[in-house]
Amino acid sequence: MIQESIQPKNLCACKHSSPAIKNGDAIYMAAQLPINQDGCLVASDIQSQVDQCLRNMEMILKESGLDFSYVLTTKVYLVHMEDLALVDEKMGEYFHHPYPARTVIGVSELPCGALIQIEGFAMDNRAIEIMMSEEDCSDCSKSVCEIVQNIH
Repeated sequence: MIQESIQPKNLCACKHSSPAIKNGDAIYMAAQLPINQDGCLVASDIQSQVDQCLRNMEMILKESGLDFSYVLTTKVYLVHMEDLALVDEKMGEYFHHPYPARTVIGVSELPCGALIQIEGFAMDNRAIEIMMSEEDCSDCSKSVCEIVQNIH
């Protein structure tokens, strides 16, 4: 398997770990803490922390040439479940219909005293999108077009 570590230069990463791994078209993003590029926890309010987690994810996606529309699933680790409405509100600024599938897990504690940590999985399906936008398949093999049409 060919794996590539995705390491945006302004993203603080843990030792012996990658912020994300790309394997084929799949991008596995490690759970992002609300820490800035200096490794410091941002403000103590949940909305600022959600915003920082998602900005960190955005750096990973941009490094891969993608945006939030390619994210298929997220897992949210949350210390205070009563913050979920505020988390929803802030995530709505980054994700749009169709929204990724999401799992929310209540935890008793997170590293650095964080209130939230968010991980994600994205799929780089730009090649399929390009192939699906082609109206004329005269330059490609029929079997490729049939496969792509069956995917859609």
